[in-house]
Amino acid sequence: MTLEESYEIYNNYYQNIYGMYDDNWIDYDLDVAFTKLQLEKIIQKRYKLDHQEKMILQWLLEEDMEPKVCEAIRVILEMDV
Repeated sequence: MTLEESYEIYNNYYQNIYGMYDDNWIDYDLDVAFTKLQLEKIIQKRYKLDHQEKMILQWLLEEDMEPKVCEAIRVILEMDV
């Protein structure tokens, strides 16, 4: 899997994260909001991730995700210079 393919899979994962709040904004989910914000930064930056961004990706690897997404994150972490 190439780095570009990895970012495409990662971007699809990001796009499919459920919303941060319900239709009435009653149950705002701060954890989801923070996660989406951090993932968006990584997508925009793409290369030369800082320590915090790499830690976010490492944390995602511990979550229960599709193997394809995990593989994409591993490629991003390994190929980031």
